[in-house]
Amino acid sequence: MRDLITSKLLNQREQLLAYVRRKVSDSALAEDVLQDSLLKALRAAPELRDEEKLVPWFYRILNNAITDVYRRRQVEA
Repeated sequence: MRDLITSKLLNQREQLLAYVRRKVSDSALAEDVLQDSLLKALRAAPELRDEEKLVPWFYRILNNAITDVYRRRQVEA
């Protein structure tokens, strides 16, 4: 399952990165969010039961990571 996640998501890397950049408007932070999310997805790979749901599942991970970024910003402010 990890190989599937790696290949499928890395093939969509630019699209995923563009999505995160639109949400956080900081290129370096977007790279970090995507990288962290990819690692989370690889660690959570056994939880994914239906490989057809890989992309929506990963977008959920991305959105949660983006939400965490905004929460951290509020705490720091």
